Amino acid sequence: MQNECEVRIERLWVDERTQRCRLELRTRDRTRALWLPIGIVEAALCERLEPSDGGSDPLALAHAALQASGVVIEAGRLAALPDGALRGELTLRAADGTRRRVHGRAIDVTLLCARAGATLHAPASRLVAAGDVSD
Repeated sequence: MQNECEVRIERLWVDERTQRCRLELRTRDRTRALWLPIGIVEAALCERLEPSDGGSDPLALAHAALQASGVVIEAGRLAALPDGALRGELTLRAADGTRRRVHGRAIDVTLLCARAGATLHAPASRLVAAGDVSD
């Protein structure tokens, strides 16, 4: 993909006071942060998924569900569509070694990659819009 950079998700946490999730992204030369309302994150990752143990971490639930089925998230990719929206793609590896690519919303792919520690590839131009945090 042209004009693409590799992104490492350094941190992911929830600010309980503001009810927002912060993703700290590291490119080769900069660190950037994205803030997302916690409701969007929960809706993206927990649609129709009720935690049976009373837990409230939707990222942990989604990642645990994949792990329990023997699926490993190898990488994620965000691609810019002609209308400017982002589309997400996950590369998954099953226990038997077969690989599969699945498409989904950019937020789902980003947050699942963060939880799994997988590499995320994203259009460099879209990261500039996220704003610098620090170097």
